[in-house]
Amino acid sequence: KSLFLAYEDPYRRELETMFDVQEVPTVVVLRPDCSVLISNAVEEITHLGPDCYQNWHEAAELIDRNFLTKEDFEDKSMRSFSDPIRRLKYKVEDEKKKKKKKNRGWGGGGDEGEQVEAGAGNKDGVGSPW
Repeated sequence: KSLFLAYEDPYRRELETMFDVQEVPTVVVLRPDCSVLISNAVEEITHLGPDCYQNWHEAAELIDRNFLTKEDFEDKSMRSFSDPIRRLKYKVEDEKKKKKKKNRGWGGGGDEGEQVEAGAGNKDGVGSPW
């Protein structure tokens, strides 16, 4: 997206101070988060021509993909880059896996919510329930 400002525009002075404009013409290229990507791109435009727009577009897309707001981090637990390797090496289990593993053991055989009485089917209650 390109925005141009007429020289006579009163907003010009405010933008001059905001982007520290030293000479005219000046082209300021902004990132998606509105920070300055290039403070004066006139020389780059003169040198590369329309190809410079593609470079800026690619840079903006890359930054936009990697740009996360503060809210994006609130629900996620922060882990290191080596966390997956550490989990494999030390076989770290998360809570869901622990619960599944616990239910697979003796007495957990899929009868969730039902109590299996010890010695059911055996008159004196002694011996194997099988």
